[in-house]
Amino acid sequence: MRLINIIALLAHAAAAPIDGVDALLRTYVEEHASVSATAVRADPCARRFVSADFWGKGLGNSVNVALNALAFAVASNRTLLISDDARFRAGFWKYLGAVEGRWALKSTVLEAFVLADGCRKCGGCMNGAPEAMRDFFPMNRNCLQSKSCGPGVRWMLCNQRALSTNDAPVVHVRSAVTWLAPLIIENEGLESFIRARLQRLFPQKANSWGALYGTLLDPQPEVSLTHPLRSLLLEHAEAFDLGLHVRHRRAQPLDAVDAHAAKCAARALEGVPRPKIFVATDRPSRLPGLFMQIEREIGRPCDFRSLNASRVPMATRLRLHSVARLDEKAMWAGRDWGEHAHERWTAAADFFLLSRSRRVVGTLSSSYSEMAAAARGASEAWLFDPVQQFKGRKRARYNWPRSDEYLEGAAGCRRSDAAWPLPLYVRLRPEHARAWVARGNCDVE
Repeated sequence: MRLINIIALLAHAAAAPIDGVDALLRTYVEEHASVSATAVRADPCARRFVSADFWGKGLGNSVNVALNALAFAVASNRTLLISDDARFRAGFWKYLGAVEGRWALKSTVLEAFVLADGCRKCGGCMNGAPEAMRDFFPMNRNCLQSKSCGPGVRWMLCNQRALSTNDAPVVHVRSAVTWLAPLIIENEGLESFIRARLQRLFPQKANSWGALYGTLLDPQPEVSLTHPLRSLLLEHAEAFDLGLHVRHRRAQPLDAVDAHAAKCAARALEGVPRPKIFVATDRPSRLPGLFMQIEREIGRPCDFRSLNASRVPMATRLRLHSVARLDEKAMWAGRDWGEHAHERWTAAADFFLLSRSRRVVGTLSSSYSEMAAAARGASEAWLFDPVQQFKGRKRARYNWPRSDEYLEGAAGCRRSDAAWPLPLYVRLRPEHARAWVARGNCDVE
């Protein structure tokens, strides 16, 4: 066989997994986007649904809840619904892009289902309610053994009706803030139809989460003529060699955090002569020193770009504030990605610019970093450990997970895309879930 043919075959084999994911998602959108209340009233039994709280603590976590719901919906061929509650209305999907244009609102569909007497006609309702809540909080490496996992975890691993036509008409996902949908395959009683679709959706080493993110939003902000950030994104339209996200958490040794970030950036940029780097951080005051550290590690000049919320002109602040205002309840509840509207807009712009970079280096354990790397499918995704010098329980002192709570153990700088579709910070390991089910725990209440 000629060499050129061998290369073509290898390229096709590498592309095949994500091609299959894209085809599955295209078909799903054709069948489930923009379901009308009229159609539900006409035939309430024609479809089942998955809905989700489209919010969480932080931008990355909020996106992950919606993505897990979409993954469950695609796997079970249920229709995704937006839970249009007060927090959704307060907030932040206006920063990322309109989702109502593609997906129906849960309140509208539920009302139509009830008016059509769906519980009596279609079955599956619990105590006369068409909706069943699946709450995944709390969820951590020990929650199965301590029996402290959210009830959604037990439903996912044990309930043989999970997502089937015999499950509730509307399955509502809450607090699923990490990439966990593939774990439902550990449910031994899962319907073979759902298992097969799940395997198609999550082939090994494929960027399925990026494909799901692209499916969730339509249109993307760069394409939308009305998105408030479009002009800013066009202003920074150049292709960055690296997008770097440095998360500075309270009480951490910030100089050490910056040093670890600079070393990982240098590793990711090996062989790039004069790199263009976009840097996102929640502490812009750290940027000048961080720029110097990166150039020192790389050993050559770099071209840096960044955004600073405090420098957003007042006219722009007022315009952004009129589109999506501050959610004061969310702020007092401890949201950590901007207390004011223009800060949240800047965080969203950072997210877009990071995700469009050729390579992304992010902070280990940050869902914002891992989601930014996946969202547009950067060619390489890296994560650095900001408290690398501390091991085991000592890391909790700096509000950071223990070393053994990562997929392959903590490391100073690691390629994260090699582990996809699992995140490197695994709150519930597949092997732990598999062993827990195998020991018969699903038979014990």
